[in-house]
Amino acid sequence: MTRPISKGNPVKVLSCSGIGDLHWMLTKIESYKEKNNITHLTVDIADEDRRRGHQILEACPLVDHWSYVDIPYSKLRLGYVPEPYIPLEPNSWLEAGKRIEDWLPSYETNWQIPLNSSTYAESWAKDIEKKACGRPVLAIYSGSTKGSLICPETTWKAQDWDSLVRHLTIRVPYYVIAIGSTYDDLPVTVFDLDLRGKTEFHEVLEILNMVDAQIGFHSGLSVIANSMHTPNWMIYWAHRRIKNLPNSWPEPVTLDKIHRNSFFNESASIQSTKIRKWLEENLQFFRELKQQRREDNPVLKREGRVIT
Repeated sequence: MTRPISKGNPVKVLSCSGIGDLHWMLTKIESYKEKNNITHLTVDIADEDRRRGHQILEACPLVDHWSYVDIPYSKLRLGYVPEPYIPLEPNSWLEAGKRIEDWLPSYETNWQIPLNSSTYAESWAKDIEKKACGRPVLAIYSGSTKGSLICPETTWKAQDWDSLVRHLTIRVPYYVIAIGSTYDDLPVTVFDLDLRGKTEFHEVLEILNMVDAQIGFHSGLSVIANSMHTPNWMIYWAHRRIKNLPNSWPEPVTLDKIHRNSFFNESASIQSTKIRKWLEENLQFFRELKQQRREDNPVLKREGRVIT
């Protein structure tokens, strides 16, 4: 923390823009507010063009206000933090392979940050589960064309994701749901249900709670799945900047079976075999976890139908 905090006063935090990046920051927020007696917390997102990530701030009751500011994220990473902001940017720390517990160590880490959902969304997700007719349910997040262009030499194409789904369903008839936003436009076709661009944030939260496992491009959705103890396999760009990231942020209890990771520089066929083995060897355990989440998910706070 490079700037003093006036206890009891409103505080403005400057952070980065992705849902996963913001989730990492939010793991410290409850302790941060309590220890500094913060009465009103504003989170401003450094994002000059992409305008993404705010959904998690809208859903988190620990955040009192949020907005976008036209400060390049690249400047934030380099330490540019204008008055009156307090910088809370964990990415550089995590990308160095350092554990999230050791970032701002005077504040406790809470992976299960509360997120508002609704009883309507919970019921809606259960109705989708009924369509599976008892089959195990997988959520697949394949990412976007724009995202694949960042590291095109190591990112899968649409046919690779289709191949993955076909391979996973050779022996187990999974009910496969595609999740993501409107810009997640890779033309993947092998799904039972395509929800990309068709859901509100609280509905996606309930999908992640309902499925037996989630597999996908490294994203905030996988970070949230991890916080719920929804089994997830995250595939990262094979980029030197993030080579140490995969094991720096997940909750330790998930690092054995619940959370796995790999990199796109390994072929889809090889990874498909590894992911299928992980699913099949642990499916009974994953279904038991699903029942536990159904009985008590500390992340989801459900009230009424309308989310504002």
